[in-house]
Amino acid sequence: MKVYETNDSEIPSAVTALSRDAIRPESALESILHENPTLILDEQLLVIGRQVRLGSGVADLITLDEFANVVVIEVKIGRSGSGSASEETILSQPQAYASSLSTYDYDALDALYHDYQARLESGDWDVAGDSAIGGTLQTSVEAEFGKEIDEHEYNTEQRMVVVAEEITQATAANARFLLEQGLHFQCTEVQRFSPPDDEDDDHSLLTSSVVVDYELSRVRPASRGNPTYPKLVAPIVEAIFPSIRSTVQAETLSDAFPGGLDTRGPELQSQHPDHPGGVVYTLAAKPDQDKVTVTIDNLDDNPNVVDEIQAHEELFTENGFTVKDNKRYRLVEKQWSVESAGEVRDRSAEIGEQFAKLVQSGHEILIGTDADTRVKEES
Repeated sequence: MKVYETNDSEIPSAVTALSRDAIRPESALESILHENPTLILDEQLLVIGRQVRLGSGVADLITLDEFANVVVIEVKIGRSGSGSASEETILSQPQAYASSLSTYDYDALDALYHDYQARLESGDWDVAGDSAIGGTLQTSVEAEFGKEIDEHEYNTEQRMVVVAEEITQATAANARFLLEQGLHFQCTEVQRFSPPDDEDDDHSLLTSSVVVDYELSRVRPASRGNPTYPKLVAPIVEAIFPSIRSTVQAETLSDAFPGGLDTRGPELQSQHPDHPGGVVYTLAAKPDQDKVTVTIDNLDDNPNVVDEIQAHEELFTENGFTVKDNKRYRLVEKQWSVESAGEVRDRSAEIGEQFAKLVQSGHEILIGTDADTRVKEES
């Protein structure tokens, strides 16, 4: 990979190639990944162990994914199939660690996690990891991913990731072969680049690229389907419900959300007698997709609803919403980019305020739309 700096104020634009800065020693790269596990894959991971001694050797990092699958991270500086790990061993080592961990149930993983916390607290590593100290594995998983996972569902699959500054063609080809055989292998390159000579030497640029990958559906337990986040949504709607209760004329949250909150996109259905049926307000928290959305959806494809929404586009846009060009289904939307379930919690007040505003704006515009429809049909 080549990385360039550009100066857009110059015409024509000039680019300057940045120099690769080798990461040494291996523990330095390991520490970077330990503190910043988002560099490892394009998904959240919870670190539960570092330099873990197993019967098959010492695993660099052990993490859990959002499904509570074990993810073994093998860290190498330089090229993946060189130095202390040849092309023959670079993939066999994480396989051996995954095999050793395959028998770990929740209790064994919880014990491993408590050992990791104890080592953090004693200062084994010079990393800012004290946020992980305290609590059980279950509570930490819930805090990290925003959902509760039954203990018997832990460690359903074992995943393996090789992280190196350069993944060789041989390593990538061998990993893809093992993928075809049913093993869950991924390979990631993490590289550091030096800033131009006239810039601060205390800063550098990191790049991360997953070069062997697969869809998450491959390791998602069939019983779970797409993840839902009721424990993220519930506090938001509970906080704003008093402000919209009279608007939607629902006595309880259950009346307002008859489908419940444990769905991918919980739907508020207004009980107001003059509100169009088939028009719902959704609040979907999806940290697995790095986003939260609030929407107005026209489930019955009522053309009069479309006309009313588009005629009052200015009312929505001045409140920060986007009126879609759609003639059917999704008509209004606002989206937040988030990096974790924790960020959803941090922004819950803002999200709730906007959702309440969307519901109130929708009612202001749509009350009586069904009646207008009947009048037009009768005429």
